[in-house]
Amino acid sequence: MKSVKTIGALIVTISLLALAGMGGLYFQEKATNYQLTAENKKQNQLIQSYETKVQKLETQSRDLETQINELETKESIVSSERSSDQEVKEHESTAETDNQVSTTTDFQEVVTEVFTTLYDFTPKTFKDRQEELVTHFSKELVDKFFNETGDYTDSNGVTSEIEDINIYVGTEEESILEGLVHVKYKSKLTEGEWNSAIDLLRVSYNTKDKQIVSLETVIVGIKDE
Repeated sequence: MKSVKTIGALIVTISLLALAGMGGLYFQEKATNYQLTAENKKQNQLIQSYETKVQKLETQSRDLETQINELETKESIVSSERSSDQEVKEHESTAETDNQVSTTTDFQEVVTEVFTTLYDFTPKTFKDRQEELVTHFSKELVDKFFNETGDYTDSNGVTSEIEDINIYVGTEEESILEGLVHVKYKSKLTEGEWNSAIDLLRVSYNTKDKQIVSLETVIVGIKDE
């Protein structure tokens, strides 16, 4: 009987030990699972944090891309406006240059024609000068140049021929272009010899009316040997 009790006690002891071991394993497994759950939770939190940061970066990237596109559009508009402004300025500059060239050309042509008329004449053609010059002289200059006190219908037997003319274009102010005219010419009486001389005159030209409004003598009759 003692042996049976001993065996029974041994069996109970073994069973208790087994239960204790199983309990230890159970709690150990629980602790391990809890630890894994905590780590997973931490990892999930980190992943969510990274995902949030990535989303923010993606949003910032889209915002930057939008800003870049807006800047590129503005830059394109500004560049287009600058190009347009430059074209306008170049056109205005070209137009202004062309206008200055045209004005200078007109001035030189009118002055050349006027002085050719003034210095190329014979006793027979002398009186015709007024009619030819009316087109290129202002009314005031015609009245002043061909006034009643002057004698512009008779050359007193003088014949004149223009030999050379140099025109120096000055500045323009309020549609009046100033210039100097250097004229070399020769003249003679009917039976006389040719004498060469040089005159220097100041001319004022109205660029709008394309007429000479003033004609002033600076130097007259310099002998040209």
